[in-house]
Amino acid sequence: GNRDLDDPTDGSHAGLFRGFMLRNSDVGAAALTLDVFLFRAVCGNHIVWGFRHIAGLRRRHVGASIHEAWTTSLDAVRAALDADPSADRTLLLRSTTQELGPTRDAVLDAVVQRLELSQKQAAEAYTLAEQHETNPRSVWGYVQGLTRLSQRTPWQDGRFALDVAASRLLTMVH
Repeated sequence: GNRDLDDPTDGSHAGLFRGFMLRNSDVGAAALTLDVFLFRAVCGNHIVWGFRHIAGLRRRHVGASIHEAWTTSLDAVRAALDADPSADRTLLLRSTTQELGPTRDAVLDAVVQRLELSQKQAAEAYTLAEQHETNPRSVWGYVQGLTRLSQRTPWQDGRFALDVAASRLLTMVH
C-alpha cells in the first residue's frame, strides 16, 4: 500500500498497486514463470482486474540451472516490488498523453500493424476504451480497452494474448 500509483484517468481514484504471479508445473510439463505487474483490484474470486505487465521471468525445467535463475529472479522481483514508484508514475503520465493516432481508424491501423490483433479485436478494444476512458486514442486509454476486452474473453489463452498485447503497447511509451 505504500507504493501505490495514482491513475489520473481513473474516476474511482482506486489507484494502481504492484503484484506478482507465479506459475509452475509440479511435473515439469510447463516452464516456471513469474510476472510482476501493476493492478487495480483483486475480486473475491482472486481475478486480477486491470492487469498491467511490468516484468517477467520464464525458465524451463532443465537441470539445476533453474535454481540459480530462481534466486536471481526473486532478488529482481523484490527490487521491482519495493522500487520507488516515480518511474511508473512517469510512464503512466506519458502513456495518457501519447496518442496512437489522431482518429479511430488511425489507431486501429497502428495497433493491428504493431500487435498480433485481428481487426475485430482492435475495434472491440477501441469501442470499450471509448465507453470507459477519457481518451481512447492514447496508449493508456487503448490499453484499458484491451484489458477490458481481455476480461470479457472466455478462454485463458485469449485473455493472456490480449494482456500481452496491452503490455507491448506500454513498452512503446517514451
